[in-house]
Amino acid sequence: VTSNYKGKTTTLSMPQQAFDDLSLEVQIRQDLLNGKFTGNYYMAKKDKIEKTPFKKSGSTKITVPAGTFDTVRVDRVHDDDSRSTSFWLAPSLDYLPVKVSQINDGKKMDLELTKVN
Repeated sequence: VTSNYKGKTTTLSMPQQAFDDLSLEVQIRQDLLNGKFTGNYYMAKKDKIEKTPFKKSGSTKITVPAGTFDTVRVDRVHDDDSRSTSFWLAPSLDYLPVKVSQINDGKKMDLELTKVN
């Protein structure tokens, strides 16, 4: 894996399959679709490959601007209790995220699906 962060390039050995932030989300969706979600993933960071665990935290119906959906909630397991990342994925939309919520460095970010074509 070659990482480029703030102009610094680092080459890392990859003894196991690893993902970047975006491809990891795609892999989790694919694993849920295929009934192969384990929660055990590795993410390529700026200077290391890091184990990045996720867990299914149940099912719930949520309403976002695009409508009301039955969802599966997946949470990233952080070492730091002040951080949280949660995805609500709709099986009816092939596990498309309909809501994402993240708290990092005291800042909260929420994203909600507004339209489905």
